[in-house]
Amino acid sequence: MGMFDSMRNKKRTFDIFGSCVSRDLFTMPEAVCFECKEYIARQSVLSLLSEPLSVEVNEISALTSNFQKAMVLNDLRKTTFERLERSKSDYIIVDFIDERFRTAKISNVYLTMSNELMASGYLSGKDFQEVNPIRWKEHTMDEELKPRVAKLAETLCSIYKRSHIIIHMAKMVDNYRGKDGEIHKFAPNYIENNKRVNYLLDKMYDWLNCEILEMGGVINISQNYLADENHKWGLSTMHFQQEYYQDVVKEIEKIVGRNIIQKSINQLRHIKRRK
Repeated sequence: MGMFDSMRNKKRTFDIFGSCVSRDLFTMPEAVCFECKEYIARQSVLSLLSEPLSVEVNEISALTSNFQKAMVLNDLRKTTFERLERSKSDYIIVDFIDERFRTAKISNVYLTMSNELMASGYLSGKDFQEVNPIRWKEHTMDEELKPRVAKLAETLCSIYKRSHIIIHMAKMVDNYRGKDGEIHKFAPNYIENNKRVNYLLDKMYDWLNCEILEMGGVINISQNYLADENHKWGLSTMHFQQEYYQDVVKEIEKIVGRNIIQKSINQLRHIKRRK
């Protein structure tokens, strides 16, 4: 077996800062050589780069799922970057689908108003302001979110190689494949919400891509696919047909393959210089 074959067959490890749209990639048979280590979900960029809170598990005792508790505690305590640093994974996949959630602001601290946070009981009795970035004007998005995306990019680049940061530009879709096999449109209120969310997502993905400045680490194909009423998590504007996940895995394979080839070339050059 040659050097390239050995590198190609090695299992690659990934972290995720994003949503189930990225996590579900690892359930595909095509992803057999990929392993997901850290999965950071239910966290918006506003919350991620806010001040941490000192929170005990008993303050979110209404949750029974260990996964849900871990995600809510991470959002409250802001431990994402520590977890990613400890993971030591080869790659990270970033999607911003969880920006669809509203945000709670307590004093100067932002929290992601995920379904899990709302069910946890943490906000009960607390004085907070509800913030909805998808309804912000463009200049407010630029002022509030752009610097935070830049900080996110800076920190990710300190943990991973730039070429190993994969921007998964998943967005909401307007059509779905029904259980009857036919293509249907979501209700008008869903489509209107999709427009607002996708406008914000487009801006944030573009900002992140400009900060990473590494060609080839972007996957932007979601608008070519349908949502699926048979999806295991149920019908949603971001729960895709199986073909989408299969094709994204193929795109990730291409990115990994290019990095393997480049690493192989660099090693050959190093050997030649030593001779």
